[in-house]
Amino acid sequence: MKSMTGFGRSHYFGDHHSVTVEVRAVNHRFLEWTFRIPQELNRYEDNLKKIGKELLHRGKLDVTITINKEVGKGNRIVVDQDAMDQLYLLLQQMKSTYKIEDSITYNDLLRVNETYYIQEGLESNKSLEPILTQVFKEAIDALVQMRISEGANLKRELKQYVFEMIEMMNQVETLAPTIVSRYEERLKNKLEQLALPEELEPRWIQEVAVLADKVDIAEEIGRLKSHFTGFLAVLEEEGSVGRTIEFYLQEIHREINTIGSKANHAQIAQVVVSLKSILEKMREQAQNIE
Repeated sequence: MKSMTGFGRSHYFGDHHSVTVEVRAVNHRFLEWTFRIPQELNRYEDNLKKIGKELLHRGKLDVTITINKEVGKGNRIVVDQDAMDQLYLLLQQMKSTYKIEDSITYNDLLRVNETYYIQEGLESNKSLEPILTQVFKEAIDALVQMRISEGANLKRELKQYVFEMIEMMNQVETLAPTIVSRYEERLKNKLEQLALPEELEPRWIQEVAVLADKVDIAEEIGRLKSHFTGFLAVLEEEGSVGRTIEFYLQEIHREINTIGSKANHAQIAQVVVSLKSILEKMREQAQNIE
């Protein structure tokens, strides 16, 4: 079981260039990527996503790739003339609007990275792709290891919550038989006060049993036990289990609500409040499970 949050980083330092890849992940219902990479690396993005999808299944991933290259050795500086022209016009407008007297220099234009880039020579370009792929894999591996570590912590906490809920439900199960018997007793007392004709007594006794069955929570207790068992089993599974855990939590919430509405019992009502409090904590934790 893995968390959806984490961070991974990897570096490469070579003769022609250095490469740094950082991957940050937060929780998300699906798998979503955001790449912050130099313009000339856009062609690699789809392939990097395919690599990432082999190890990641849910989460919002923010990938930052930084490359520092040497000019020379087959590389050359390329100016984006359109971007440079647009930046120059924008600076001219700002000078006019804000009454700026300073002149625009080449240094001002070159401070914006988008106006130029270093184009790799043929040999350098061929060598970059496998390096970038390897560094990206290493960063993803580091992220996965952090996710596994955080997932182990989440697993321990969730198991502890389930054990607390099981202990509380044992109390409810002990009290459950008294709910039906007390309800039957109250109904019978009311019927005796009504002094019904003797020939109607068997029918009303049957009706009392039917009504008493409506406050019986034995079935809900049984289903909750089953859900707890299934939930603990899922925590031991490998792979993406977040949605399955969310399903179990929904079912557990449903049964707890039913018990709270059927059981007109002060002690059980207090236990139900405590169960819902624990369940809310579990839901918060479950949102961060892949």
